[in-house]
Amino acid sequence: MHRIKGAFFTLVIALFALPPVSLAQDSMAGDWDVDVSVMGQQIPLVLHITKGEDGYEGKFDSPAQGGFDIPIRSITAEHPDFKMELETGGPPAILEGKHDGDTLKGSFTQATATGTFEGKRKAEDEETEGDGGR
Repeated sequence: MHRIKGAFFTLVIALFALPPVSLAQDSMAGDWDVDVSVMGQQIPLVLHITKGEDGYEGKFDSPAQGGFDIPIRSITAEHPDFKMELETGGPPAILEGKHDGDTLKGSFTQATATGTFEGKRKAEDEETEGDGGR
């Protein structure tokens, strides 16, 4: 009987010692490389997303267009679904899709232009390279 209690106690301790992997995969916080396909063009974006008490917020870069630290107007997310409105100086660009661990995928719209996007979370060692330590 003591052996069973000991094994159970060890199992409980081991479960609490494991990192919360499922919670980390549910979080969209981090830096993301995103490729938008619209009107026959590929537009690379870099999303910088943080999570605070009031939900997600962030900025994005559009290196091909010379834009950096542009505000993301809003991010609504209920895992796995999300919607982002990106500031453009005109009609917002909208990314709407699904988040699955280290990937983002969905549809892109801006005014009458439509397309798709796919994104991949940057590895931690990539997050600070060449972006001023963001």
